[in-house]
Amino acid sequence: MINSISEKVKEIVYYLQNNSKYLFIFCIALMIPAFFINLGLIDFFLHSDETTRTLVALEMYISHDFITPTINGLHYMNKPPLYNWILVLFANIGGFNEFMLRLPATLSLFALALTIYLFVKKEYGKRFAMINALMILTCGRVLFWESFFTVIDFTFSAAVYAGIMSVYYFYKRDRYLLMYIVSYAFAAVAFMLKGLPAIVFQGITLVVLLGYEKKIRSIFTVEHFIGIATFLLITGGYYMVYLIKNPDSTIFSVLLDESTKRTVLQNGIFHTIKAMLRFPVDMFYHYLPWSLFIVFLFRRGFWKAVNDDPFLKFNFWVFLANVLVYWTSPDVYPKYIMMLMPMLYTVCWYFAQKDIDNSDIKAKIMGRIVMVFMVVFLIGPFIFPCIRNIGFIDYYFFKAMFLFVASIVILYLFFKLKRQRIILTMAFLLLIRIAFDWFIWPIRYEKFINLKTEAITVAKITKDKDLYFYPGTKVDRGTSYYLSNEKKQIIRFKGGNFTSADFCIADSTSLNELSHKQSKFKNLYSFGTLPEGNKLYLIRFYP
Repeated sequence: MINSISEKVKEIVYYLQNNSKYLFIFCIALMIPAFFINLGLIDFFLHSDETTRTLVALEMYISHDFITPTINGLHYMNKPPLYNWILVLFANIGGFNEFMLRLPATLSLFALALTIYLFVKKEYGKRFAMINALMILTCGRVLFWESFFTVIDFTFSAAVYAGIMSVYYFYKRDRYLLMYIVSYAFAAVAFMLKGLPAIVFQGITLVVLLGYEKKIRSIFTVEHFIGIATFLLITGGYYMVYLIKNPDSTIFSVLLDESTKRTVLQNGIFHTIKAMLRFPVDMFYHYLPWSLFIVFLFRRGFWKAVNDDPFLKFNFWVFLANVLVYWTSPDVYPKYIMMLMPMLYTVCWYFAQKDIDNSDIKAKIMGRIVMVFMVVFLIGPFIFPCIRNIGFIDYYFFKAMFLFVASIVILYLFFKLKRQRIILTMAFLLLIRIAFDWFIWPIRYEKFINLKTEAITVAKITKDKDLYFYPGTKVDRGTSYYLSNEKKQIIRFKGGNFTSADFCIADSTSLNELSHKQSKFKNLYSFGTLPEGNKLYLIRFYP
């Protein structure tokens, strides 16, 4: 019996050595628990962008005003409203809760991966494209940070990447009118998500492609102006309605300021130089492990290979030209270049697979490093109880055993299937994410649950009475969200004319100011907000 099992295992291993299909299915199967376990666990306090998006969407829903975004009732014009509309749509389906409001970002991430697969498959085949798509899903910044939150960047990246690739797709087929219309339509969607950066990506991509193809005059054709008209039609419709509703608005100057505040224009030359030196190191770190594949670019014949392959050439030069904008900008976060990373991964994987297939020394070293990590991970679930209290983790033993067995299987296949090691590494990373979901994320949940509970308590104390923030009070947007969501009221700032029916929230500084004014008020409840240690006070004025 043992011999028959052994023979069966050998047959499976032999089959998998030259067939990636079932290994990809295994990765996709792991993606579901990896990205959805405890997705709605953490409250809206940990990620500042997330609290902004959710609060704006909630206030739109409460006010029934989907044209003018607000935060605490004040106009918020830093970002166009498309992502807020998406959040409201999902909230209408499943309610204003953490899971439903994070679901659009997760689905957008999958849409980005699918877009990568569909475009790359046409050039390099299914296996190459699938690995290319999985790279963005399993890079460190995405897998262990951004994908936990409802960030705008996945949706924005999907729109920008689709627009960039549509430029190449239609140009290759000499369909210039469609190239301009489709790419500008995607640029318009991206603009409605994040503003002016969408125009920068579109402009640079067109100039780079038409420049090295020596067809730059195409920019001045009727087809291009039709593309621009498509962009203006999509974006202009919203802004026309917005300006009719808000005629004194400074919305365009705010959008411009939002797009230039991280540039040398506002940060100075010395800060910019320092940021430029730090940029490649930061980006390399955040997009590990696949950023390691950059080492495969250092080879003889690199430039010839890049320029001889049209798709490789397009990816390389468009990535380089676009990333330079961020490289020369201070205060850039890794997520800002997420839409460009698939293009770099395409170039890196093109050369890496050749060296991996030829058992290059660099590939061997990387393989051994991964094996060491796998062995360490095997014993991790059994060491964890020695350094952390696991009482809050349900079914810890069964979860640990699942991870152990799955790790053994992946490690065994990694040892046997040298050609499939990159896919197995991706499966291993997804397994680490599942462990993170089960064992690490609940620890962070404990850190913020009191903030949510206390905000809801304040809302219940005030019932259906009006609640305001005292001017100058420093309050986290997560606190604002839970107060507004519980009361179904926008919590605005109000500086005077309080009645005995009004409730007000103030911080310590505001309380001192009120005391100096000899205002009469009663402190009803104190509660926490971010940053940690800050206190807010629910007060009520009386005659």
